[in-house]
Amino acid sequence: LLPDLERLKPALGQPIAGVAEFQATLSGTTTTPALALSGNVSAERRGVELRGKLRLDGWADFARRKVAEAQATLQALGLNLEASLRATDLRSEPKLTGQLVVAEFDPLAVWTKLGGSYSPADDTALRSAALQLGFEATGGQLIIEPIRGRVDQTELDGQIEVRSFRPPDLTFALHTGRLDLDRYQARADADTEMRADGESGLDAEALAEEWQALGLEGVIQIDELILNGQPSKDVEIDLTWDP
Repeated sequence: LLPDLERLKPALGQPIAGVAEFQATLSGTTTTPALALSGNVSAERRGVELRGKLRLDGWADFARRKVAEAQATLQALGLNLEASLRATDLRSEPKLTGQLVVAEFDPLAVWTKLGGSYSPADDTALRSAALQLGFEATGGQLIIEPIRGRVDQTELDGQIEVRSFRPPDLTFALHTGRLDLDRYQARADADTEMRADGESGLDAEALAEEWQALGLEGVIQIDELILNGQPSKDVEIDLTWDP
């Protein structure tokens, strides 16, 4: 499902180089092992130093081949992520269920730490966000539900279903309340400065080329959309991308 990252280098910017140090503890038995892993990661991108912490705890019951569980936490770039995973029916067709939680964070600060430059029209825009989702995978299919998120004062919910990975085929349905796009438009003076500094950002054409084989179908429902000062109620956007 992921594109070829080597071909995406011009679109994604400079590579990241760094080091990672981990400590692992193995306990239990050969049939019911438990693993505890923790460590620190540091990297550099565009002269900006990035630091993070990772912890992973997991165990499995290989004797009965019934269940395996894992929990992980990651702290980096001002983000705090918690994830849990449970695998059942290991004897036949494994079923995976889990949850991912991204605690409240500052999106604009994260982008700045990554070396990005962006100044929205509203200085209070992109200053707070959070995300929580659950997922279930079995037989080559993945369902991400529920999806609950928030960007500033805008709430988001929905679901994503990946019916096939090869070839990739997915559907989605997303819903949001009031969305004021005018707040997030780049300021004219900031846009001029970015061009003067040679900041190119993402190459949309390169990204589109890499994802052209993706079969996508979905709908985005917006209770109230504000664009260029004009409010629109009950907006529905249908998206279909045939490979």
